[in-house]
Amino acid sequence: MDPQDLRAFARMVAYEALHSALYFLDDPGDDATGSPGWALLETSGGEPTGRLVQGLYEDLDPDR
Repeated sequence: MDPQDLRAFARMVAYEALHSALYFLDDPGDDATGSPGWALLETSGGEPTGRLVQGLYEDLDPDR
């Protein structure tokens, strides 16, 4: 396999893995189950600001 092809493949795998992980973090889940949920919050100086962090996976989109 050509080293350039291997690099391109590794980049694609890393991008897809990161995109999937960020999408999972951004997905609030199904609140209808009654299970505990969670949220990713912004902090400043170690204290929560109360603002939700959303759309992380969208920031990876090269077409934006």
